[in-house]
Amino acid sequence: MKPRLLLFLWLAGMMTPLNWLQKEFAVLLRPFNFLIAPEWVHILAHLILFSGLAVLIVRTFKLHLNWQTAVVLLVAILLTAGVQEVFQLQAKERGFGWPEVFDIGVDLMGGVVGSSLLLFQKLGRK
Repeated sequence: MKPRLLLFLWLAGMMTPLNWLQKEFAVLLRPFNFLIAPEWVHILAHLILFSGLAVLIVRTFKLHLNWQTAVVLLVAILLTAGVQEVFQLQAKERGFGWPEVFDIGVDLMGGVVGSSLLLFQKLGRK
């Protein structure tokens, strides 16, 4: 699969509000709801999604990881996390609060984890 298409599909999946899916496809997603109910699963999912996003951005655009690109990457992660939270809030029909701040913090940590994995991989090759 082409890198840009994979990045686009990853972002599209991330931007789809899970709450909306749960409302629209409640019967089909009942077993899935059981799996994602615990808060630790929610946190792990955010870490994996945003770690993967960081890796995909670096690989898709063939970025050389240094402090400047790391800052740009984390700003992109922050913007993506903010947009994702706005979409989720629209589906929940409520305002911004502590849970969204927490999620954005976890998303940034995911970006740091993804960047760190790439850096360790780069250092391991030397």
